[in-house]
Amino acid sequence: MISLFRNLIKSVFLILISVLLVGSTISAQNQQGSSHEQYLAKIRKEILPFVVQLLIKTPMREGRDVVASASGVAIYKAENELQDAFGKIGKYTTYYILSVIHIAGEKENDLRDYQKNGTRIFVLGKKTQAPVKIVAWEWGSEALLLSVDIAEKDLNDFKIEVAHFAKELPMSLFESRYSGNPDDKPDNIFLAGYPYVTPIVNTGYVSNYVWNFDFNAYTSLAKIAVVDVMGFEGQGQSGGGVFNQNKELMGLVFGGLYAAGGNLAYIIPIDIVVERFLKKIPELSGLSLPNFILENQIKNKPIFFGRPN
Repeated sequence: MISLFRNLIKSVFLILISVLLVGSTISAQNQQGSSHEQYLAKIRKEILPFVVQLLIKTPMREGRDVVASASGVAIYKAENELQDAFGKIGKYTTYYILSVIHIAGEKENDLRDYQKNGTRIFVLGKKTQAPVKIVAWEWGSEALLLSVDIAEKDLNDFKIEVAHFAKELPMSLFESRYSGNPDDKPDNIFLAGYPYVTPIVNTGYVSNYVWNFDFNAYTSLAKIAVVDVMGFEGQGQSGGGVFNQNKELMGLVFGGLYAAGGNLAYIIPIDIVVERFLKKIPELSGLSLPNFILENQIKNKPIFFGRPN
């Protein structure tokens, strides 16, 4: 009888210990999940000011406009003064914004004549909008540089911040420590853009790189990164920013592929944009740019650089 009582006490004790351990584990997992969501929310809040919404208006017959949304990333700003018709000096800030070519057109003439043929591009603020100019483009990276002048009195309406460049790019999973376990997929990059009126930030990871990627009939991209991403919206996110965990710009969204098993986003890596494009633009002479060593597959590829007439 005493032995039975002892065994009963022992069993109750073990059950209590098990309940406490399981409860502690669940609590720790909940706290971990909660802290991860808080971390993602913090990242989103910090990278969104770098990303702007672009409005593309193309007039059609009978005075109607075709309107599309696109995205861009501010990379540089310069303070300027402008004299109006009455001789008054006004201060304004010129922001330089990176985006992708196809938001403005798919042919060389589309870009050179975008003002003449009626295409208008605007940066949207909270209450107003500002017209942008095309500065330059480079077909091999699909990169497009825009500029927009914001008057000092309107700066609070736009709230644009300048992004910092990543000094190095993430490796593909096939070359990283994650390659041994296909189920271990870290959300180590963040894609931000404007598919709708409000911005969206998605998480993802680089799965591989592709060289000499045929994007359309007009251009073959020197290099792209393929990103597995959750909840990618696609249209409107073209030109949006891709950031690492340090909130540094590591690429631009230019396309995607949607499938039942998940979504893929195609990214222009920032090394291509910097080395093939940004270093050749005199307007950005005051911008500090990182140095990248381009791969053999693309370092000798012709550069198709353009500027409006």
